[in-house]
Amino acid sequence: MLKDTTIAFIGSGTMGEAMVKGLLENHLVNPDHIIASGPREERAEELTKTYKIRATTDNREAAKGADDLVLSVKPQVLPSVLEELQGVVSKEALVLSIVAGAKIARIRGALGTEFVVRSMPNIPAQIMEALVDAGVHLGFSRRVAHQLVLKTMQGAVGIAAHTMKHPVELRNDVTSPGGTSAAALYELEQGGLRTVIAKAVWAAYERSKALGDAKL
Repeated sequence: MLKDTTIAFIGSGTMGEAMVKGLLENHLVNPDHIIASGPREERAEELTKTYKIRATTDNREAAKGADDLVLSVKPQVLPSVLEELQGVVSKEALVLSIVAGAKIARIRGALGTEFVVRSMPNIPAQIMEALVDAGVHLGFSRRVAHQLVLKTMQGAVGIAAHTMKHPVELRNDVTSPGGTSAAALYELEQGGLRTVIAKAVWAAYERSKALGDAKL
């Protein structure tokens, strides 16, 4: 369905690149139908070389004529980006926003298109049951929350296995200063999650050893 679709990524950071890579690896769209924009010329050259896509530092150029538009910029720069894109995005274009905290109504009003959806990809490292409960608390049904958690965990494991990056690198890739991930990580550190998990692993090891010794 996406073969003849032109997709513009406004924001070519870690998340934008991950989505581009997924589209190409699954053969959902041809490289020449993807265009990505970002503020750095060297980043544009890197993406062009790696993925054979079109890349630019001009957001308006990237958005012009796109069938689908992905907003993957930092929340703090979204206001200026939306202002820059006014009058350029097609009224028929589908806009996907992965910008934390950006409301659909705000994007619709700025870009003049009704077709706006939101998504929040991430690389989590939390315990599955707690994430499901948090989703329910936020208003999702338990079934939907469970599905979201499973898919998110699968994505996290897949990225870790595919890139072979150290977990610290993966965390840093998605932790913007003052962003949602930074806020969540601060609370996890305050709650001692790292210590609790380490103690749980050690307790399981000690119990396993004790059970083994008892059978001798």
